[in-house]
Amino acid sequence: MSISLPTTQMTGLSSGLDWGDIIDEQMTALRKNEDPWYDKIQLLNDKIYLYQEFSSSVKAAQSALDPLKLESTFTSKTPELVVVGSNESSDAILKVDLEPSAQIQEWNIKVNSLAVAERRLSDRQDSSSTPLGKSGSFFVRIGTKAAEITYESSDSLRTVAEKIRSADIGLDAYLIDNRLVVESENTGLGSSTFAEKVTRGSGDYDPLGANGIDPSSIGDITVGSTTYEKGTDFEVIADTATGGYQIHWLGASRPGEASTYDVSYDYDANTFGLYEIRETLSKDLTRATGSDYDTIDVEKLDTATVSIAGYTEGTDYEIVEDPDDNKKWAIHWIGSKPADGATFSIDYSNTDNSLLDGLGILTEDATHHRDAQDASLTVNGIDVTRSSNEIDDLIGGATLNLQGVGEVNMEVTLNAQKAVESIQAFVESYNDLMEYINVRSEEKTYNYSDTPNSDTKAVPEDDMSRRKGLLAGDTVLWQTKSNLRKIISESVGDDEDTFNMLYQIGISTEETDFGKSGKLEFDTDKFMEAMTTDSDSVQKLVKTISESLDTQFDSVVSTSTVAIGDTSTKEGRIPSQINVWENEVTQLQQRIKDYEERITTQQLNMYKQYAAMEEQMTKLNYQASSLSSTFSSLSASGSS
Repeated sequence: MSISLPTTQMTGLSSGLDWGDIIDEQMTALRKNEDPWYDKIQLLNDKIYLYQEFSSSVKAAQSALDPLKLESTFTSKTPELVVVGSNESSDAILKVDLEPSAQIQEWNIKVNSLAVAERRLSDRQDSSSTPLGKSGSFFVRIGTKAAEITYESSDSLRTVAEKIRSADIGLDAYLIDNRLVVESENTGLGSSTFAEKVTRGSGDYDPLGANGIDPSSIGDITVGSTTYEKGTDFEVIADTATGGYQIHWLGASRPGEASTYDVSYDYDANTFGLYEIRETLSKDLTRATGSDYDTIDVEKLDTATVSIAGYTEGTDYEIVEDPDDNKKWAIHWIGSKPADGATFSIDYSNTDNSLLDGLGILTEDATHHRDAQDASLTVNGIDVTRSSNEIDDLIGGATLNLQGVGEVNMEVTLNAQKAVESIQAFVESYNDLMEYINVRSEEKTYNYSDTPNSDTKAVPEDDMSRRKGLLAGDTVLWQTKSNLRKIISESVGDDEDTFNMLYQIGISTEETDFGKSGKLEFDTDKFMEAMTTDSDSVQKLVKTISESLDTQFDSVVSTSTVAIGDTSTKEGRIPSQINVWENEVTQLQQRIKDYEERITTQQLNMYKQYAAMEEQMTKLNYQASSLSSTFSSLSASGSS
């Protein structure tokens, strides 16, 4: 309802009365009826504020219960490490992370060697950004993954590193001092077993997909009801082109073309190989008479690629330095061989225009190649190996982080620090709550009649003074305190438990004033003694009491809605009561609004009424003036 009031108040010209002041005085008198409502709103808002404070204290105590309900708080373990035979820090040998499930026990751990990743290092180049001037391609193989890296004559050392890294097969490539470093992303050998499904090709050879295969781990191959025997039907030989291995079928007994068969083998998942893809060349040689050596007159020969049709390397021949010229290579016949003077052909590749050979990264020495190595440990006299220096499957509940070679004695002990700190935090929050309840439920209400003289009404100096005593004797406060004290002092569990009451583990009500405050004391020495006696019983007791306290706290502060008949309300007593008070405030505000509309209408009517009265008085004054003038005229006429 919108009411327009006069914007100008004028003193009555006829009556001589200040109608505006008269109306204002009447409105002021009417608005005094609103004072009790505003006072009630202030009272309710103050109570809401105090209940919100109370709720915050309860929630703080409830939050402090969270770690006390966790088993890990009371079963935390700590490793105590003592170095054997050295003065160095245990951190230089071993770091240990323990889970609560770790068994309390002593261990002797000797780190024999750390796990390292395989790494190859090139020779130093003049520049990392200058084109290398070579083109071609090479294979990189790691585990069961492989990629072909193609390089152009315009590529630099940095470009090659980026291409290897972008292959994303588990290899890292980077530059140090203009040297190309290729390194496995994972340490150790990574020994694994793989079952590969191989597709039979059209020739005699079927390549296998993994690097670092142990050929001896491959057994007979079974396809359906047919078994192919290793050594009779096939053999496993190196694939010099890709650096892997391949199945070489020896006779007519073999799976059909395009069919599939399974081959299981052991391989090293973390080792890798770099293999230049080179053109295969052929050369005819004449078998030397009266000698077991035939010179191979080829510059930059890649000895690993030499093959002789009809003869097997390692059985019939080997490639060695020429005994007559150590700058050349020779075939040393050690088994079957061609007749003296006979012509035979060899297939080979050379390293001409080879990027990898030119960089020296394939050189097999300690400077250029570091083999992958597993971590080696001796634990309580038992030798073990792992691919990683972070080992979480050796000692139950323990993660060993190997730092260096050395020997330590490790004792796994109970770590009660977290439990002590958690209980101390709860006791502090609980006591803060009790302090709030004690103060608010016992303080006296502000005395409004305490005035310096009878003409002055007492006014609180601040909000705190005004709110004093508003919760004195409040049932929610004292019932909350009573329920909490009951839970704290109750016995839980059964006769088989070592501890059934909190005072047995050092948590008790303070003795001051016979425990009237309800505050708690925590005896850490008694608690530690209880933890040493039976930490499981301590944990069970504290968890049970904490869950009961949690339920009690929920009954006070939970904002969840529960149905009661056809209506619903907040589950917690505090939010439920706040909701009631907020509804009262809303009703009072609406009452004031309605009353303001009524008296504003009344004010408008008074303006209209007084205006009409003023108009009537003006008319009467005019009439009186007219009559007076007439009488004066008549009187003058009679006298004449």
